[in-house]
Amino acid sequence: MVETDVTNNLKGLHFLVAEDDDLNCEIVKTLLEMEGATCDFVKNGLMVLDVFEKRGEDYDAILMDVHMPIMNGYDATKAIRRCRHAKAKTMPIIAMTASGFYADVKNAMDAGMNSHVAKPVDMEDFKCEMAKLLKK
Repeated sequence: MVETDVTNNLKGLHFLVAEDDDLNCEIVKTLLEMEGATCDFVKNGLMVLDVFEKRGEDYDAILMDVHMPIMNGYDATKAIRRCRHAKAKTMPIIAMTASGFYADVKNAMDAGMNSHVAKPVDMEDFKCEMAKLLKK
């Protein structure tokens, strides 16, 4: 994990982003890059699990859409938490959903995610959330 003051920016952080919508990918990429972060994208939960198992040490956090084809974000998170990768239990996983209702947040936490952000992503809120998650 990169040492950085994420309350000011996300410079140097590397995110794995699970998102199946191309427009949302472009938006997230632009927002993260404007803050100095880099990101890799996958289109479904099965792909995020595969990339994490092979290269999990390369990432500071996972941004996880919850509604994706093949394997949704909840199931992908559960699978990540069960896998044998050294960072499986500690990798920050943040749900990205179009809804911020209590049930959505609860479902994300129940699946093993660390946090929840609603789309469209408010970068100031996101940076505060990252600061909390990466202080550990």
